[in-house]
Amino acid sequence: MLAVLQARNAELEFQLQEYQVRLQQKEEQHSEARLTDIFNRAIASIASLRMSSHQTWEYDYLSSGCEVVFGYSSQAFMTNPTLWLSRVLPEDRDAVTTTRNMIFSTGSAAIEYRFCHADGTVRWISETLSSHWDEVADCGVVTVVSLDVSAHKRTEAEREQRVESESVAYNSIGVSVELAKTISDRRLAEVTLRQSEQRMRSILSSISDAFFSVDREWRFTFLNQQAERVLRRDAQQLLGNTVWESFPDAVDSAFYHQYHWAMEHQQSVSFEAYYPPYDLWVDVRAYPFAAGLTVYFLDITERKQVELEARRLQERLQFLLANTPAAIFTCKPNGDFGATFISDNIQTISGHEPQEFLTESGFWISHLHPDDLNRIISEMPLLFNEGHHTYEYRFRHKDGSYRWVRDSLRLIRDALGEPVEIVGCVTDISDRKQAEISLRESEQRLQTILESSPLSI
Repeated sequence: MLAVLQARNAELEFQLQEYQVRLQQKEEQHSEARLTDIFNRAIASIASLRMSSHQTWEYDYLSSGCEVVFGYSSQAFMTNPTLWLSRVLPEDRDAVTTTRNMIFSTGSAAIEYRFCHADGTVRWISETLSSHWDEVADCGVVTVVSLDVSAHKRTEAEREQRVESESVAYNSIGVSVELAKTISDRRLAEVTLRQSEQRMRSILSSISDAFFSVDREWRFTFLNQQAERVLRRDAQQLLGNTVWESFPDAVDSAFYHQYHWAMEHQQSVSFEAYYPPYDLWVDVRAYPFAAGLTVYFLDITERKQVELEARRLQERLQFLLANTPAAIFTCKPNGDFGATFISDNIQTISGHEPQEFLTESGFWISHLHPDDLNRIISEMPLLFNEGHHTYEYRFRHKDGSYRWVRDSLRLIRDALGEPVEIVGCVTDISDRKQAEISLRESEQRLQTILESSPLSI
């Protein structure tokens, strides 16, 4: 009877251990789901680069978003390291190269450049870069988030052309006034002036950008409907009042200093600024003239939010890669499924450095347990049929022992439905597997004891 009770106690202990292991497994699965969601929702091209001993850049990772931004697959960039720079327009290459080469001294940077897309069109690319030192690999690593801002650049160019022509039209009002004063017939002069003013006001009201003008005392003299909408005030509320009385929060801001500089130096200015009371970002062009200042501005809040989200995405990705107990990787969707990126956590799990997986294409397959290899290969079609699959197998550790791992895979396809890469999340489940084995052995011992006990029925 005592032996039975001891066995039962051992069984309960193993069940408790199994519960704890399952709880940890759920937490790991939640972490995996968050990472998978980030990969699936990425709106930009995300790359991880490191400087090799030959002072050349090598890809550790390149997300599938690069095909949208640049037109080339991640595999194309991986197999041809010179492809990206060769497609940067020659006029922009020096600036791009200088920015990347100086990133380890600056820590972070932002740059815009032109890139020849795979479809032959020239795209404007906006990039944010951040660097950190990889203690394990003893080299610098740079994370790059790239966005296609071509549409915004086209809008800017069209706007510049409109602003130039419309500014000339607006300033000609003053010329019309002077000419009218020289006309001998006073009544004809008044009619001519009134018609000119009406025509010019009609032109200014139709400007698609928000527009206003002030005199040299900073009093509003004109604003169109778009300006009323962005400034959230009617023209009647503002005309005759000063900018700084109407918008006191703008005093001592970028708007204040830029407008004063333009007026004082009689030179145009352009800048981007944030107005906190409205939670508003605007792109501003200000043009001085003899009687005051004309200002064109465009609401760019949405673009700024996209850029901010891209930076946040980069920060979240770096944090999760560094702090999750799992190792994140990407690999080719065919052949030997060679790794194209793998996070540093793989060294904790397998004992092998990330670079070993990247430099030897067949490294993963060659380290599978022989008894698991055929099963894993035979189950790979499930990933391509379902889009995702989870495997459990033994992987040879650096110390020669085999560790049980759980490998959750998701297949990434391009716009045509063709497989472009596999994203995976691998965790060490050796403790859970050992607990399962111990529990089964305990159950077998208990069953043997019960069957051989004279008290059994």
